[in-house]
Amino acid sequence: MTTSDPNATSAGTDDVAAIDDRFRPGAHLASRGDRAAVIMAGVGGGDEIVITYDEMERRSRRLARAFAAAGLGRGDAVAVVLENHPAYFEVFWATQRSGMYCIPINWHLQADEMAYIVADCGASAVVTSVMPTLVRVLRTSAAGSP
Repeated sequence: MTTSDPNATSAGTDDVAAIDDRFRPGAHLASRGDRAAVIMAGVGGGDEIVITYDEMERRSRRLARAFAAAGLGRGDAVAVVLENHPAYFEVFWATQRSGMYCIPINWHLQADEMAYIVADCGASAVVTSVMPTLVRVLRTSAAGSP
């Protein structure tokens, strides 16, 4: 097959939409709603975390509604600074279903490096675990203070 379309398949480009549907939030809900979507092993003797497709769907829809209530919408960027945690998937699904860009930021970066990325991508919101240093740097940057 010779084509300049990187999404083309041997069966034609119409198959791309069907393939992509597998990765849309909620795509597995009807057939696998009660099955595990995410399993995170217990760390340091902690309990294993299991989130079903149904739970992921409800949580991501709730977050998508919260984004909308905060005035965010299609085309907005949402920066995400989280440690390795299943909540990351919920945030990703919420942004994807809302037509927003999800900007993952490595939580090991220094606060000023994170603030640079947030400013550079034009994030309208930041989803993060409790990180007082990052919040302080972002507030200072937003206020235009040194």
